[in-house]
Amino acid sequence: MRTTLYSEVGGIIEKINYDINSEVKANAIIFVLKADVEEAQLEQAKSKLGTQLAMINAAKANLASLKTKMENARYLFNPGLILLPILQPA
Repeated sequence: MRTTLYSEVGGIIEKINYDINSEVKANAIIFVLKADVEEAQLEQAKSKLGTQLAMINAAKANLASLKTKMENARYLFNPGLILLPILQPA
């Protein structure tokens, strides 16, 4: 039986695993496309992801610090505390 082969993506063939008129089993890899550019793009995306995750972690730490400062400020300006009259203008 003969069939026509086509690729859903374009590219340069790096390796051919079968000769013309060879019998090929179902789901066999017939050829491999060169993926240098795609691999470089993947590594770049991984690096960018790492940077963005670090920025998210820094923002979370900053948020936690600001929440602590806000709670401290609420405590200091609680009308029931003795310190409030000292901080109010005369």
